[in-house]
Amino acid sequence: MSEKLLSHHLDPEYMIPLQDFSVNEGPASADTREHHRSPENSDLLGERIASLEALDSDDDDDTLEKCAERRKVVLARSRPRALWHFLLFHAVPLGVALFLIVFNIKTHFYGTDGSTVNLLQFAAKAHEVLMQASIVTVMIAYIQYLLTNKFAIPFGAIFSVYHIGNVAYLMSPEFFASLTTPWLSVAMKIVFLLFIPFSIALASAVGPSSAIAMLPRFGNYTLPDYTDLALNLTSAELYPGVIDKTLSVGFIAAGWGDLYNLPVIGLTDNIKTGLQRDHQNGPTNIMPPLHSVLRPAMDRTMYVQYAPNGTLATVQHIPVSLALAEAAQKALDNWDHGTKVETSVRMPQPYVSVLCELNAIKGENDTRPIQFPDTYIAPLVGKHAPGSMPRLNPTNVINYTDITRKELWEAAKKDIHGQMIWVDDIKVSRPVSTRPLGVIVVHSEFCEIDEPFLTTSACLIGSTWANTTSSLEFGYERDILLSRQIKSSLSTASLATLPSWSRSPISLSKSWAESLNPTTKVQNQTVADNLLQAMPITPNICPTGGNYSLEYERETGGAILTSYGRPFMHEALVASMIVSGLSGAAGPAQLGNLTFNSESKKWTWKYEDLGIPWETVTMELSEPPGVQFIFGSQAAGYVWNTTGTSTKLSICVLLIYCLYTVAYVLYTFFSGRSSRAWATTSELTALAMNSTPTSVLDNTSAGIANTDTFKHHISVQEVEANRRLELIFNQDKADRGALRRVGVGKYY
Repeated sequence: MSEKLLSHHLDPEYMIPLQDFSVNEGPASADTREHHRSPENSDLLGERIASLEALDSDDDDDTLEKCAERRKVVLARSRPRALWHFLLFHAVPLGVALFLIVFNIKTHFYGTDGSTVNLLQFAAKAHEVLMQASIVTVMIAYIQYLLTNKFAIPFGAIFSVYHIGNVAYLMSPEFFASLTTPWLSVAMKIVFLLFIPFSIALASAVGPSSAIAMLPRFGNYTLPDYTDLALNLTSAELYPGVIDKTLSVGFIAAGWGDLYNLPVIGLTDNIKTGLQRDHQNGPTNIMPPLHSVLRPAMDRTMYVQYAPNGTLATVQHIPVSLALAEAAQKALDNWDHGTKVETSVRMPQPYVSVLCELNAIKGENDTRPIQFPDTYIAPLVGKHAPGSMPRLNPTNVINYTDITRKELWEAAKKDIHGQMIWVDDIKVSRPVSTRPLGVIVVHSEFCEIDEPFLTTSACLIGSTWANTTSSLEFGYERDILLSRQIKSSLSTASLATLPSWSRSPISLSKSWAESLNPTTKVQNQTVADNLLQAMPITPNICPTGGNYSLEYERETGGAILTSYGRPFMHEALVASMIVSGLSGAAGPAQLGNLTFNSESKKWTWKYEDLGIPWETVTMELSEPPGVQFIFGSQAAGYVWNTTGTSTKLSICVLLIYCLYTVAYVLYTFFSGRSSRAWATTSELTALAMNSTPTSVLDNTSAGIANTDTFKHHISVQEVEANRRLELIFNQDKADRGALRRVGVGKYY
């Protein structure tokens, strides 16, 4: 066509003389104008233009005929096409979303190097786009349903599908009009007002949810439980309820030196005792902090707390600690992806509470009886969780006359040294009726303040076993073995609020307690003497006048005992010695590997013979030899899991998207609905341009400023006169003649 036109344009026969249209001579003369108007020239010009139009029209008609739109089915019903739409729009985003959900729930370990993790954000963005396209497909089907329904809908409602992922649409005039105008069907309005905001919010949320679920987070990866370790002790043997001389292994004699590290009261303000003000959560009182003391044997950790109701101490049980160290080594050996593993186990460990009454002896003429408190742990009144206001009534005293102050003074004058005198003949009624172990602690030197006096404390001891989670971090960093310190998971309220304090305590015998205080090689002195001599002389050891200033803070509902009313240092010494002894009270234990043979229904028990180095003994047993452990391990690194609020929320959003999409896909499979009419704004624009103009939209060519314009009801119907589809407002139905609903399977 272009060559034809060019040849005709260059043909002199078709050229119009340019000199006839001179622009340099000013206004044309009358003769010239007459010449242009002459019939001969007019006919010639018309023929030439017609000839050119004919040539152009022939080629354009051929091209347009080739590009002409074919008729299409608006309400198509085709299951194969529905399947194709599923594969095209839903299969990939739905499959990836399901994969991310399952992948995070099952947990997987990425590694310890997170330098390439952020590259997954590109994949997450692609997944977001695909999910939004999937949601758009669902909304297109819904808008088709609204437009072809027998009930017309507000004009503003038809634009919702084109604002997917744009939450601002919910504040637009279009949506406001749809929200406020009466619908012809109340049910349709309710569904619209629920479905459209939900779909837009879902489309906005799937993006960050996919990114959170797709990117591994730095945290702890849970390894499979390790259950192949067991002891040859039963539970009753491992956690005895009665402790006597025969069960003692003299553990304190070998490891008493680390008790020098007990937290000292009075040297600084760092060691807190009694109730503490919680300045972060308002005027409330909370329990004091836990003070940790490292035990060199297997790097166990002892915890001491100067609580208002007693000085409390706990430490990991020795047999459990040995098993935990073995399990941590096994977990590290079986883990190939990281250099550090934390192994934990939840088993009972000993807890001790000691409450002492100060008995300052002020000379040989001090005839007052020795006074013990009437309990080993004072009751807390009301709730005692952190942040609450635990209240405590002061303890009463019990007079003890079998040992006198005069006897203790005279013995100290002859040979002053630290002593622990154990007694077991004091009966108390709280927290339970029992005869707890008691001890009289005589300090290793006189207090020289005003008048000399001898600091003596009379203490009652309570002990119990309680389940506690202990953990050990084990591994290598740059080929250096990390610290093997066993820790317990405790809070400031853990020790004081054990339910087992309300049960009968462990029965501790005098003979067993005396074995905890043997003579050492240090100046041939006892453990107690060495430790008491090492204590700094602070006001807690030597209070002015031999009396503590009992301070009470008056609060609504009762008095609260504050920090400085008891010999805390003596309490801590006794509590730490007792809890150390209890941690080894089970005696020698054999730790071995235990596996179950499903064919023979027998247990295989392997352990190293302590008498023959490197010799392994294997036995087949019908049941486990004793306590079997269940160890859990975690490895630090980048992990896919469900830990954390953001991850749980993202999994929920992806799950909602999956349900949303699956429901629509099942609907299309059963109904066969497979049309994508008006899927884009261009298609909706074409429908509008092919519709008869309406007075409803007068003066809207430059924009719509009146929200009421969006409230007019509109629908898509077939005009019988020309058998084509039009967007028709309800006000125009009378002018359109006979109308009918869009036919299923009909071509338009």
